[in-house]
Amino acid sequence: MVRKMNAARAEHHEEAEAGAELQSRRQFLSSEAHGRLAVESPARRLQLQLHETLLKPDPQRWSARRSLAIVFVSNAVLWAAVIAAVRALF
Repeated sequence: MVRKMNAARAEHHEEAEAGAELQSRRQFLSSEAHGRLAVESPARRLQLQLHETLLKPDPQRWSARRSLAIVFVSNAVLWAAVIAAVRALF
């Protein structure tokens, strides 16, 4: 099932890349601009950038073990600080 999901994700990524290339190559003419090129929409550009960013695999992704270790250490430091603060008050 994971293989199917990865294959579907890769296919969707390839389609998105092809669509983004096509979108960047197009030049839209505005009827109000009388033959001048219309200004590219910043919102549409942001949507395309987000779409590309979200579909890219993250090569520097941490392992689950390393993430869990960071969570454990940071929580331990926080609780040690809380306990030290409570002891200092009493």
